[in-house]
Amino acid sequence: MKKIKLYTVGKCNECVHVRRMFEELGIEYQELDVTEDPYRKEVVEKTGCYSVPQVLADEEYVGGYEKIVELYKEKKLKEYLE
Repeated sequence: MKKIKLYTVGKCNECVHVRRMFEELGIEYQELDVTEDPYRKEVVEKTGCYSVPQVLADEEYVGGYEKIVELYKEKKLKEYLE
């Protein structure tokens, strides 16, 4: 399985939703809170995005909330991240 990084902030409904999807599917992930430096700079450098959540798999950018929800609805999320 790929090493998954999930960039989040504390009070973020979309972040909570992605965490729940990952947990439901048994996807292991490392959560990095971007309200803390150096992760804020790291997520922007790796994704080009300032919004959260953002997901990387083996340091490759997967996408943000919309992409994760799309893969989940298509029942492809777990397969995509393995």
